[in-house]
Amino acid sequence: MKACQGEQELALQSLAQPRAVRPSCFAIWWDRRIYHVARREYAAGLRVAEDMLRLALEQNHAVREASAHHLMGRISHRLGEFSRAVGHFKRALSIQTSEMGPADFFGQILSADHDQAVALSHLAVDLLVLGYLDQAVARRNQGLMLARKTNHPYILAIALALACVVDRLRGAETTLVECLTELATLARQQRFPLFCRVAEVGFGMILSASGRAAEGLARARHAVAEYAGRLPLLSLAICCEGAGEVDEALQLLDRELEVANATGERLYEAELHRLKGEWLLAHRPARSAEAEDCYQHALAVARKQQAKFWELRASMGLARLWRDQGKSTEARNLLAPIYGWFTEGLDTPVLMDAKALLDELA
Repeated sequence: MKACQGEQELALQSLAQPRAVRPSCFAIWWDRRIYHVARREYAAGLRVAEDMLRLALEQNHAVREASAHHLMGRISHRLGEFSRAVGHFKRALSIQTSEMGPADFFGQILSADHDQAVALSHLAVDLLVLGYLDQAVARRNQGLMLARKTNHPYILAIALALACVVDRLRGAETTLVECLTELATLARQQRFPLFCRVAEVGFGMILSASGRAAEGLARARHAVAEYAGRLPLLSLAICCEGAGEVDEALQLLDRELEVANATGERLYEAELHRLKGEWLLAHRPARSAEAEDCYQHALAVARKQQAKFWELRASMGLARLWRDQGKSTEARNLLAPIYGWFTEGLDTPVLMDAKALLDELA
């Protein structure tokens, strides 16, 4: 097995590889889609995926239809179109087929289980962002279980990395550490340097949150420096803020927002605005008006995306600001409806914090 040099490199390299094992027309479209996504050309990638789906439906070809929905789901996920992504992933998962699909980066033919493991793992993140926390955990667990069953290290690495995202967002510290440890071990054993760095950034964030900010920042810096342009800067920004490097943290958020505007990759756009508002209030109190604008922008993005989890977090930040300004009624009126929307995951830390804040505002 060829050592993984990162998804973008391998995607671009794959265009030069022979595709005798694949049906030629479908293989070309598959490669074009990987190429566009690797270059963050999401609109072009989505058009290719839509062409793939049309052809699959015309040919009544189940495995190709499932693959097309899977690819459309992954693109929609990156674009922050979470409801659309969920629809495509659920459709891909509903198509039962034992036929083998296209090859992965290493030339290994993928089965339906490979695609389904990755689809379940992405679906978990999207469901959580949409506010369905218990369903997200169920899909996370299913994705990991299926990934282990496939006995495919790269598929398991993807599932573990996405499970870490779910665990971090829902505040499941124990399972987060377990997944990061397994991901780091697997990545070292299989020589997946990109996933090694993903795990390093994750551990850096944990160290920062536990009071070892300097050590956490050092680990995150090292990981991001080695894979500049392939790892998001949001995690590094969080480590910078924790270590008191506030100017750098804010600059990193602005850079990520520029990337979102340039590429359309809006998975964390609401969070970027929310964190900017939070950090301005904490470290630059004279810029409270700008911080409030950041929270309002985060809310607008979250509502447009139907991202209830992002909306809740932004509402909590703005509610605290209004509380401190003596506007407790406005704060409660903002927070109560979005908290009341949630019907599952009420025992997760963020929802428990929201409930405590509402009680304080009563």
